[in-house]
Amino acid sequence: MTVSNTVTKNTYVLNNATTEFAYTFTVEESSDIHVYLYYSTDGTTTEITSGFSVDTTAQTVTYSAASGYGSDYRLTLSREMELTQSLDLVNQGAFYAEDHETAFDKLTMIAQQQQEELDRCLKYSISSSETDTDPSSFVARIEAGINAAAAAKVSETNAASSAAAAAESETNAADSAASAKTYAALAVSSSASAWSATETYSYPTVVAYTDGYSYRCIGTNVVGEIPPDSVNWVRSAWVANDFFDVGSDGRLMPALSPTYSVDFELGSDGRIMPKV
Repeated sequence: MTVSNTVTKNTYVLNNATTEFAYTFTVEESSDIHVYLYYSTDGTTTEITSGFSVDTTAQTVTYSAASGYGSDYRLTLSREMELTQSLDLVNQGAFYAEDHETAFDKLTMIAQQQQEELDRCLKYSISSSETDTDPSSFVARIEAGINAAAAAKVSETNAASSAAAAAESETNAADSAASAKTYAALAVSSSASAWSATETYSYPTVVAYTDGYSYRCIGTNVVGEIPPDSVNWVRSAWVANDFFDVGSDGRLMPALSPTYSVDFELGSDGRIMPKV
């Protein structure tokens, strides 16, 4: 025969039911098949040395105890042949092609199973000049790599947190500036007297008008000019929006039928205060 299949093991996730498992590689004897049970919770692997049977005709392994294991277990069937060569060639003896091919097949399968093991090993790069084979040095390198990856993750997380904090600080600063501007305007507006058509105004006098806004005079000796209609007056702040009215003395006061305010509310003492 030839050996064109490079598979040397099959692994199955258990399901508390299946007990028969197929293997897809060639073996010379049933004893070439080894069975392993892997437990994902603690990462342990145990070789099963009894309690299973091999059918080399159907190419299956039956392990009845598998029905007691769930999806946190995996079963692996592996080809592991003895590292021997039993063909004895006698000088000037008969040539039996089948015997030679069987020996070559076994050596090929041995090479495959060893390659499967090598593929699971830690190795230096082919370009590396390292010659250290001490297992502890590999462990140290792995630990260093894991620690470096963990540190990089922490740095990434911290950077993201710092960026978020910076953005939040920027937003808070903008909100604080806007609030300060609003409160300053409110402070001026709430202390403003009501506009009078007979009084003379000059910059920077602030008055409260009946439309709920406060206006600052930017002219000199202005008399009788209605603030919202005059170029000598500029609106300086919104001082009433349903929740507040301008009293007869020109000061802010709760509306008789308060409804809503975007920025302000009444405190427990009945005073006007910014919304929290």
